[in-house]
Amino acid sequence: MEAHKPILTAADIDRILHRMAFQILEKQPDEESPIYLIGIQKNGVLIAERLYDLIRSIRPESKINKGSIHIDKSNPRNPVECSVALEGMEKSIVIVIDDVLNTGSTLMYAIRHFLDIPIRQLKAAVLVNRSHKTFPVKAEIKGISLSTSMNEHVRVELSKKIGVYLH
Repeated sequence: MEAHKPILTAADIDRILHRMAFQILEKQPDEESPIYLIGIQKNGVLIAERLYDLIRSIRPESKINKGSIHIDKSNPRNPVECSVALEGMEKSIVIVIDDVLNTGSTLMYAIRHFLDIPIRQLKAAVLVNRSHKTFPVKAEIKGISLSTSMNEHVRVELSKKIGVYLH
């Protein structure tokens, strides 16, 4: 069995997500523009839901919405499925959320989905930024930046033994 080195504990993740929620609110150009937190299945959705709850607790009057997007990672050129209709997001701030930014391909395909509508801002947020990008994608909101080798794997566990692990 492979050894898994813990990088972040559940308490660390809670603290980081709280900070990320404040960053989202601080980067909002005005309080009138609705924000859509769109999590990439599966862990990105859990992070988006947690950020949604945190933002609602910090600023209850916020125009904040949440949703999910599913990308076929084995064939990312297949159409994506989004739980929120594009027409409802016009002139809003869309933040696409994932757990780990590695090569940028998943975020690139997710972001592409939102380019067909006139939105106010489109941003990316990740819990862990590994900086091994193949695609020109930048996360404006990130929990931590982690220097790793290409042979190492970062696993984010948000349901059982909550934490971020390197193996």
